[in-house]
This record gives sequence, C-alpha cells and structure tokens, in this order.
Amino acid sequence: MAKSIDQIELIAAIARHLEEEEGIDQASPRIFNAIIEGANLIVEACGRDDVMATPGMGIRSWRVSDDTGISSKYLMELIASGSPRGAEYGHPHDSDDWGRCDRMLDACGLRERLGEIKGKHPAWDALVDSWDKIKSAYDSGNFVEADLMVKLSVVSARRKAFVAENRVTNERDAMDDRPYAEDLGLNDE
Repeated sequence: MAKSIDQIELIAAIARHLEEEEGIDQASPRIFNAIIEGANLIVEACGRDDVMATPGMGIRSWRVSDDTGISSKYLMELIASGSPRGAEYGHPHDSDDWGRCDRMLDACGLRERLGEIKGKHPAWDALVDSWDKIKSAYDSGNFVEADLMVKLSVVSARRKAFVAENRVTNERDAMDDRPYAEDLGLNDE
C-alpha cells in the first residue's frame, strides 16, 4: 500500500543518524547530496503500490515488477536464453526466493520449460526434481516445510557434487542428508 513520506523529515532523520550514531559532524556536499538522493528513492518507493508478478504479464513487465530477485532473474534468463547474466548459479536459498522463481514461471509463460534447465547446475537439478513437492507445501501455506525442502535440495546437490568431484568413496566423508530427505519424502535413491 502506498504511503506518503515527508522528504524533508526523512532527510533530517538520516542526517541526524549520521551525526549521532556514526559521528559525522557536518555532512559534506557529497554526503548531503547522497542523503537527498537516498531520501528521494525512499519517498518514491513508498509513494507507489507494489507491482507483483501476475500470470501472463510477460518478461518485460515482470522484469520491472517488485517481485524479482537474483534467483528468479537467473532462472528466467537460464530458461529464456540458456546463458544467464549476473550471479553465478543464482539458485533460491529459501522459500521466499523459491516463491519468486515459481511466480516468474507463470508471469513469463515459462513453466512448461522448467525441465530444460536440467543438467545446467546440480543445485537447479535438485530443485527441479523437488519442484512439485516444494510447490505443494508452499501453496498450502506450509512455508517452513517448503523452506526446508529448498535448503535440503541445494545441500543434497552440493554433497553429491562434492562426492563426485573429490571421488569420495566413504559416505561418512561427505555430509549425509538421507535421514532428513526421508523425513521430507525427498528420497532420490
């Protein structure tokens, strides 16, 4: 919901914080201009409603929405172009990140192409394999379970990659997540 913020009061509050908490007695023109610029950004952002991802809005509209993040941008570019720019392997780290990725699929019309990213990165492979289970938990409002499944998928993929890269022959040398996987119904063996 949009809220009107008094720009002058915000500038004064930031300047007061810098002086009282950070020990900056007099702000230089460079610092004061940065305070004004920052306050203007805050006032502008508070003055408009959030634009969330909606099904069918398209890639361009989704990109300028407020419902994006590193992992959802990475996923969109990975599916749409095959070669994402930006953060390397920007996979979701929790259910909030995952939710933005899931909403992006519908917003950009890319849900049917999710499987195309298999083989691009172990973490994404594990997430794609668990996608429907994560979605079920997320859509039912069980965000703790969805969060655990996202994290377990990524940890499991990292463990498998570590074992493969280091030719670990003893499973005790790598983190064993099987008991947790069984509890969440994520067994892949």
